[in-house]
Amino acid sequence: MKKILEYLPFYLVVSVAIGIYLNYNIASEELKSSGVFIYASLIVFLLFLTKRVNKRGFFFIILILSFVTIGYIAAHINNPKNFNSFYKNQHLENAITTIQIKEKLKSSRFSHKYIGKIVNVDNYSTKGNVLINIDKTSSEYLKIDQVLLTKPIFKSISPL
Repeated sequence: MKKILEYLPFYLVVSVAIGIYLNYNIASEELKSSGVFIYASLIVFLLFLTKRVNKRGFFFIILILSFVTIGYIAAHINNPKNFNSFYKNQHLENAITTIQIKEKLKSSRFSHKYIGKIVNVDNYSTKGNVLINIDKTSSEYLKIDQVLLTKPIFKSISPL
């Protein structure tokens, strides 16, 4: 255990993981934006302190804070919900939505399943994927790259 605590990449990996954890567990957008500003100010403040105090210790602290920031930003960028072009950030009630079929999934006992890419909502370009279920009693089969123009009712699904 002592050897792993002396291993610098261990601290860096843990710091990135903490940054990812912070991104997914900070509740509101206002808190996220003000938290990033305060965090950046703290890093700048610590940079000024390194010139006056023990450089090795503060370099380590700044390195850890930098990797926490890298983890936070990486998780923020890879989460499509953080962008204005994400389809759930649009007004979806009675909106005409264009969906392009991307993939056919294994059918269940009662329905055919497809993954669709949302192209636009009310002529606003959007991003996002949806799961489409069509009853097997319907004679309609969808093809890959087929475009649907619809007024869907979106329901959230949760992982098992």
